[in-house]
Amino acid sequence: MKEKKPNDGLNAALIFCVIFAVLFTICMIVLFCIYQSTPEVLIGAVFTALFGELGCCTLIYKTKYPGKESDEEPEEEEDESGFDS
Repeated sequence: MKEKKPNDGLNAALIFCVIFAVLFTICMIVLFCIYQSTPEVLIGAVFTALFGELGCCTLIYKTKYPGKESDEEPEEEEDESGFDS
């Protein structure tokens, strides 16, 4: 049996939100081509809900895994004198 990774649910939510946003955008373009207008309130509500969901996923990830904020190594500070010690 496949072992579940700790953040599979967050990855699934991210993939769902991206796919839904693309499909929703395509539907709104088709509606605009047919009727020459779009439901602005619906578009605003849908994208607000999507960004809210992604914000919640980010908050969950940052509180659950606090040590994995960035993979970059800290830069070494240079001496202002220009001499190697």
